[in-house]
Amino acid sequence: MMSLVVVAGWIHEENVVRFFEHLSGYIGYQYDAADEDALVGALDETDDDSDTAWFRYPLEGTPPVMVSMARAVGEGWSASK
Repeated sequence: MMSLVVVAGWIHEENVVRFFEHLSGYIGYQYDAADEDALVGALDETDDDSDTAWFRYPLEGTPPVMVSMARAVGEGWSASK
């Protein structure tokens, strides 16, 4: 049985794509342009102070990872997986 691991922190907006690329590489997921397209505008209405206003995106590698991201006002993006 696989245990759930949660990692939290923040990244700057200009590093979101690089974050997804690196994370995908670690789990053997083939990150591509379709994944990047899914990010366009997806984070605009997010709020890291809300429990429900987060963007969630699955990366189906080994192990599968669910990335949750939200805009942190004035700080870039908050991220947890």
